[in-house]
Amino acid sequence: MRHMKNSPPNSRSGDAQVAVASLRRKPQPLHPWLISIFSTTAFALLPNSAAFAACVLGPSAGNTVYTCDSGDSGGSLTDADGDNTLNFPAGGTGQISGNISFGVGTDRIDMQSGTITGTVDQGGGTDFFTIGAGTVAGNVQQGAGIDDFNMSGGQIGSLNQGDGLDTFTMTGGRIVDFFDDGDRAVMIGGRIGRVNMKLDQNYFNMSGGTIDRNLVTGFDKDTIILSGGTVGGNISVSGGNDSVTVTGGTVGGDILMSFGADDFVWNGGGIIYGAVDLGGDNDT
Repeated sequence: MRHMKNSPPNSRSGDAQVAVASLRRKPQPLHPWLISIFSTTAFALLPNSAAFAACVLGPSAGNTVYTCDSGDSGGSLTDADGDNTLNFPAGGTGQISGNISFGVGTDRIDMQSGTITGTVDQGGGTDFFTIGAGTVAGNVQQGAGIDDFNMSGGQIGSLNQGDGLDTFTMTGGRIVDFFDDGDRAVMIGGRIGRVNMKLDQNYFNMSGGTIDRNLVTGFDKDTIILSGGTVGGNISVSGGNDSVTVTGGTVGGDILMSFGADDFVWNGGGIIYGAVDLGGDNDT
């Protein structure tokens, strides 16, 4: 009888068969979480991505629009050329670690988030500052020109509107220390440390909010209307033919009219805890 022997398998042919079988197999899809890890890691390694450059503020010639929505500027921003705009978008977390300094031009700052650790100087020209959220640690200086300041939230250290017939509107937020050199102001809410409107024909209309200390105007024909809110200290209109009308609200100190042909009206409400001094000249 003829015996058949089983030959040992050929290793080379076996490897070839395994390779062919592997090629015939369908590729297995990656798990979704693995894809997510790959894509996230790859994005994080990309250079100069928006996440890292969100508050990198490089001045350029002409009119420039800056946006600081996240991250840290790493220093101050100085741009004295053109009409410049600086935006802190709502919901942002950006921070400028230093001061802001703009030149003569129509400059705008719209702050709805974020932080400025230093001061703001908008320079000369017609400037606009709007704040609804966020913080400026130092003073906001608007400079010479017809400027506008609008505050509905957030906090700044102090405000100086400078020369020119400026406008001021406050419905919320806080000015920790002083508001100086305003001309036409409307206060519906919010809080201010003290107010000194100084020269020019000043107008201050207060229907809400709080002034911690004094409300003072300078030497000219000034008008103060108080229908609500609280003045913690005195109301003083200095010299000139001035007008003070109280129909509501609270004055913690005195009303000082000084010299000039002044007009004082107290009608319908309000509390004055101090004295009313009409000063010299023919007053009503």
